[in-house]
Amino acid sequence: MKTTLLFTSLIFFTACSFAQVRFVSKTGSSTPPYTSWATASDSIQKCINLCNFGDTVVVANGVYKETVVFKQGITLLGSGIDSCIIDTREIKTPDIHIRAVKIQSDCTLKGFYIVVNTPDSGIGIFGQAERVVIENNKITDAATGIYPGDSDILIKNNIFSDVQRAVYLESSTRVRVQVIAENMMSVNMYGVHISFGTKPIIRNNIIHVYSLEHYGSAYQGGGSDTAKFFNNLIIVDNEVVGISCSVVPTQIYNNLLIGAFWLRAIDTYSYNVIKNNVILNSPKGIATDTGEKPVIQYNNVWNVDQKYKGFTPDSTNLSVDPMMVNEGKSDFHLQMFSPLIDKGDPNILDKDGSRSDIGLFGGPYGESYTCQDLAPKPPRNVTAKLDSHSITLNWLKNTEADFYQFRLYRDTLPNFILDTMKIINTTTDTTFRELIPNTTAKIYYYKITAVDNQFNQSPASEEVAVIITGVEKEPKLSANDYKLYANYPNPFNPETTISYRLKEKGNVKLTVYDIRGELISTLVNEEKEAGYYEAEYKPDNLASGAYLIVIEVIGENKIPLFINAKKMILIK
Repeated sequence: MKTTLLFTSLIFFTACSFAQVRFVSKTGSSTPPYTSWATASDSIQKCINLCNFGDTVVVANGVYKETVVFKQGITLLGSGIDSCIIDTREIKTPDIHIRAVKIQSDCTLKGFYIVVNTPDSGIGIFGQAERVVIENNKITDAATGIYPGDSDILIKNNIFSDVQRAVYLESSTRVRVQVIAENMMSVNMYGVHISFGTKPIIRNNIIHVYSLEHYGSAYQGGGSDTAKFFNNLIIVDNEVVGISCSVVPTQIYNNLLIGAFWLRAIDTYSYNVIKNNVILNSPKGIATDTGEKPVIQYNNVWNVDQKYKGFTPDSTNLSVDPMMVNEGKSDFHLQMFSPLIDKGDPNILDKDGSRSDIGLFGGPYGESYTCQDLAPKPPRNVTAKLDSHSITLNWLKNTEADFYQFRLYRDTLPNFILDTMKIINTTTDTTFRELIPNTTAKIYYYKITAVDNQFNQSPASEEVAVIITGVEKEPKLSANDYKLYANYPNPFNPETTISYRLKEKGNVKLTVYDIRGELISTLVNEEKEAGYYEAEYKPDNLASGAYLIVIEVIGENKIPLFINAKKMILIK
């Protein structure tokens, strides 16, 4: 056995000792040896055909309209995912499922933008190989981004867009170890799809599922040997499943799931262990079928309508405001006084050696960072009621773990600046009643802030106005009227919140226009009940400048009830 290993090592060493770097360029030729830029090949495949085990092929920027078939032991290096392109859309084959790149054992592929043919057919990278590295590539317009088959493979730092599924794993010969790490996946069906004969480690990926048919999942389990799914961010649209496990040993740790999970955010069975995960803003949470007995501990399910189904959660599972830095701007780090810090499984440690946090950055694959002590969120949905003697204000409760009290401010001028002389009360309640002030003012304006235990004060709530008597030439304002508020923050980058209030039910159309009056985006176009609403706006590919937010509210019989506009500023 030692002799065989020594002989194999000598062969490998000899091959690598004569390794050659070869070059490909759009200005190259068909004449070998391709060993310099001056003698570069005009085709990736022509260059590979000349290579031996251990050779490296460096490819210059350009569009290469060809399929690529590796030889064993080749490293293929592109000049970057923006401009070094393998484009197979115009290639005709008898099989509509074109394979843009076919990998072999002991090969590496880095630095390419691979365009297949359509998002409904074709495979970006296909192979039956061992010891494969696929790293720093972009793959688009494919039914499957990477299908490695019987391969031991590392898939890392790749970008997938306009694909049905990013990665499909299966093996028919033996159990293969496949690592999928730090990729960005935007898919319309599956992020990672697992079948038999695999032993995947899937960690630190961002998976966005935008299924058009309410079908799919970020992770679809199958008959694997074992599976580990750690520290992945899952964002879904259109009501799909987040994590769909199977009845094999599966560990689901420290993932963050956000979105409209229709059937369930995590679908789990026997032999599954679900720990340290956070589920946010979803109709459904964690579910298991009757009779199944997975381990479900140390998770946090927050702002979820149906938190659990098929089992009774134990006391280690929480339902608390996670106190992330800024969910709207995709900053999911925990604030200093988050109730999720050091509340994960005590047998799992963070990178700094402390007990694991619950959430995306906890556990050994998480991240060490300094927690910020931030002010609470501003109080929301402030309403007012006026009777013959008093004014009553109501608003929503703040949910931060370190919340201390509310401060109420009043003035007789609109858009007033907060100062201590205008504080009229402090309270921990969400209702305040006062007698109508004995002054000559006809309109009173109110704002509310939240204060935490460290005396950090939030920005002010929306301003509400109460009209005591009719006043000529004064704006018709009331706390429960129609209103479009200024976006916050403003100026903004990359995201802002637009809030508005409806006095009565109506069809709301909320749109964004540029300063030339061209429609940029429609954020809302649906019927809404009376109340307070917010819309998040994160524009893509917009230049810095001024834009208009326009709201139109149409009532019964198509009668316009309210039209208003506000200016907002995007700064990049």
